[in-house]
Amino acid sequence: MSREEAVERTLSRVPVFAVANQEGLPYLTESTKEGKRTGSIYLGLREAVALLEAVRVYDVNATLAVVPLASIFSTAAKSSAELESQVAAFVETTRR
Repeated sequence: MSREEAVERTLSRVPVFAVANQEGLPYLTESTKEGKRTGSIYLGLREAVALLEAVRVYDVNATLAVVPLASIFSTAAKSSAELESQVAAFVETTRR
């Protein structure tokens, strides 16, 4: 078993929580300085429920999604790798 497989196997046993809409998509409840919308993933149920209650003021159908940390980790790792390769490509083109 590779290191990546071992990490994924371990993280697949860790539940994380996100507030989701009726279709199961996470709510994007925050925004960055650039205006990009973001959401939160919670390790603790208490914090996730607090956000759920706040969102339900606006959407009574909001729900709590429980997903394995491995799925979040792999998405973040891919995003990070893509960003790193884009930055590297940009740096390479500016050196020419």
